[in-house]
Amino acid sequence: MYKFDNDTPIFIQLAKDIESQIISGKLKSGDKVSSVRELAKFYLVNPNTVQKAMSILENEGLIEVQRGVGRTISKTKNIETYKRKYILNEIREFSKKMKLHKIELDYILNTIQGGWNYGNK
Repeated sequence: MYKFDNDTPIFIQLAKDIESQIISGKLKSGDKVSSVRELAKFYLVNPNTVQKAMSILENEGLIEVQRGVGRTISKTKNIETYKRKYILNEIREFSKKMKLHKIELDYILNTIQGGWNYGNK
């Protein structure tokens, strides 16, 4: 069962979860997306909530509607380009927080490198 937080509307959380599956490669370009009813059953939410999430993903260009097929992960949108934009946006947000706390870039990079090596041992 998917666990929702109380601070963000559910349809946004659904869109973010599916977006995450696309960015991570779990869902690939051309893959068929489950129907609204199937997703509503999986997430235990109202189909209208799923429809709102699908609309967000369609507006982002991550999901396409193909007549006779249904929704698929976009073949026309470059997912790698989207992934890079996503990463850059996350880095910008992280950078703002680090600047606020006056944490230097060298310290951040050393911490990341140390943590990265530790996690891969």
